[in-house]
Amino acid sequence: MTNTENAVEREFQNAKEINGMNFTKPKVYEIICCEERMDIIYDRVEGESLIERKEEAIPFLLQIMNEL
Repeated sequence: MTNTENAVEREFQNAKEINGMNFTKPKVYEIICCEERMDIIYDRVEGESLIERKEEAIPFLLQIMNEL
């Protein structure tokens, strides 16, 4: 596996791990290959992105990472 493929697989596994945590997040479905590129299929979640609220999001994301 390439570094990119490893990163996609790691992101997919992380998304599956946070599925049981109590906050709004997209459901992750699968990894697909399209035109020699790997992608992850997620549900769409309406609302503000964490990027739009980065001052609030950084401590929240650090907390989530500590729980993994």
